[in-house]
Amino acid sequence: FGLSNQENITLSDSKQSLGTGDLLSSTNQNQLNKLYSHNISGRGEFKIDSLHKLIITPSVTINNTRNTGLLLTQTRDINNTQLNNGYNQSRTVGDNIEYQISTNLWKDLKKNKGSINTTLNLTRKNNYTDYFNNTISNFYNPNSTQILDQLRDINIINQSAFLSINFTRVLSKKLNLIIAGNGNYIDNENALVTFYKDPKNQAYDIAVPTLSQTVNQEGFKTNTRASLRWKITKDFSIQPGIVFNTINLDN
Repeated sequence: FGLSNQENITLSDSKQSLGTGDLLSSTNQNQLNKLYSHNISGRGEFKIDSLHKLIITPSVTINNTRNTGLLLTQTRDINNTQLNNGYNQSRTVGDNIEYQISTNLWKDLKKNKGSINTTLNLTRKNNYTDYFNNTISNFYNPNSTQILDQLRDINIINQSAFLSINFTRVLSKKLNLIIAGNGNYIDNENALVTFYKDPKNQAYDIAVPTLSQTVNQEGFKTNTRASLRWKITKDFSIQPGIVFNTINLDN
């Protein structure tokens, strides 16, 4: 379990010299960031027999983000006449969960003739984040006001499966056959939906299609290698081989 709690308060004043006169700017910012993190994991080792060993490692990671911010700005001319001011209130609510399980199976061949090592990793990540942004901007020359009150809802779901197999066969005292292959399957989705607040019911239910989109990626990658290791002397060996790769991704 972990907790991070940070608060930043910033006050600043600046003066800009322009061709039309000086501008005086003031900023007051207060930011509070909280992060709650939880991690649960385990490990199991199983000796199946004298030639087989299985290791299973599951884990769950949970992160909760709670951020709030307030930004006040003001701009004046050299005569201290107010030109504009701004009010920006933001809030972030994020809930992220990651599930992962890793398995490893090791097998020794009889009579020390080689080994087979297989690894399988399964992962799923759910990242849900809501960004609330309420902004009021006032201008005084000429007089006008701009108001923005919106919610940006981001849902990210990533899934993957990784399989790796390594095979080593002893052909003779100086010659080994090595075959290794791995494949990675991914299925990712990144969805952004923007809403404006309805002044009637105070709910963020007015969808904004022009500020919303969903991106998907699905497919697999593979890598296969085969080689012969020839140990010529105690300190010198050569290992010629071939490599074959494939990529198939849909976006």
